[in-house]
Amino acid sequence: MKNIDHTSEVLKLKVYFENQLGWGGGVNSDIVFNFLLDAQSASRGGVILDAGAGHQRYKPFFSESIYIAQEHPEAGVKNKSISKYDILSDVKNIPLENESVNCVLSTSSLEHFEYPEEFFYEAYRILKPSGTLFIHVPFMYPEHETPYDFQRPTRYGLHRWFSHSGFSDIIIKPASTSIYASTCFIGDAIIEDLGGLRKRLNISLYDGLRFLVNKSYLRKYFLYYFIGKPIEKILPLLVSQTPDEFTRSPVGWIGIAKKSNSGQKQYQNEQFVNNLDFLEKKILKNSNFVIRDGIIVPRQSHEIKT
Repeated sequence: MKNIDHTSEVLKLKVYFENQLGWGGGVNSDIVFNFLLDAQSASRGGVILDAGAGHQRYKPFFSESIYIAQEHPEAGVKNKSISKYDILSDVKNIPLENESVNCVLSTSSLEHFEYPEEFFYEAYRILKPSGTLFIHVPFMYPEHETPYDFQRPTRYGLHRWFSHSGFSDIIIKPASTSIYASTCFIGDAIIEDLGGLRKRLNISLYDGLRFLVNKSYLRKYFLYYFIGKPIEKILPLLVSQTPDEFTRSPVGWIGIAKKSNSGQKQYQNEQFVNNLDFLEKKILKNSNFVIRDGIIVPRQSHEIKT
């Protein structure tokens, strides 16, 4: 019965992931989905910190864990109008005690960390021995959430951040094939080259074709609607395959690594009633953070509305 229930839950998450979150199907979608299932399994019955959680899109994957969402005051709360979180801080200064969480998750957020190497050290500090850090980060991807967009690491840069901060058992895999990444943004590139004229004028395609007599604009609109967008939609499906170790230009990377348990004391699996119970017990003492309304916030930011 448990296996049936688990299978049913996975199917529900798959529908949520593909339809509500807009991942659709295909190899790239499956890779990220399975990555989240791995994080789900590793954190089950424990605590997982979602660093740069955004709007907590992946929270439903962690219903059997204590899920803690961290966000940045500027890049998250103000830039993305995020109103729900458990910790308001920079990822280089997470106000949790040493060795307090089982897993740390970062999905499409590492590129927004101004000092990523400091995040890796901080993740290592708050992880329990044998705890796991899960990273999904874009590589071939346009700038977004500007001006808080700082890097696109290669697999070697990502490996360096893992290893320099002490992690071991490092696994880094491409999240797509190169052909998938190369075709993802052709339509967007065409319309960007057009200067976003249609968006700025707020006109329909029909009106745009009617009033834009400039042959250059007409040509680009044709390329966008009849070549660029069909290529984005169709070509990845025609050549869909699993990326291998020789993939050099994926849309992103999957990185997983463990904190060593060598020379460390072993922990019993602590049980917490809920998020607030965890935050109250594990807030970093003598820090510049306090718990207000069940959320850890900077001591000087009591006026922040959540």
